[in-house]
Amino acid sequence: AERLYGIKLQKELLDNGFDAIMIAVCHDEFKTLNRDILDKYYNHKNKVKVLSDIKGIFDRKEFDVQGWDYWRL
Repeated sequence: AERLYGIKLQKELLDNGFDAIMIAVCHDEFKTLNRDILDKYYNHKNKVKVLSDIKGIFDRKEFDVQGWDYWRL
């Protein structure tokens, strides 16, 4: 990505400040995430946390709670 597009990839997520998170691949590293872990990455000024789970790797019921807007394909 850096060589082609000039974008340097991060090895770790930066804490606290995302409005939405999109998980588009089902790598093992993402499968270990849960609601508590993902929660710390969101901007807590927002009333709703948006999670887009493209591959459907998470249990929909875990995110079917107030304050989460969970989408999957």
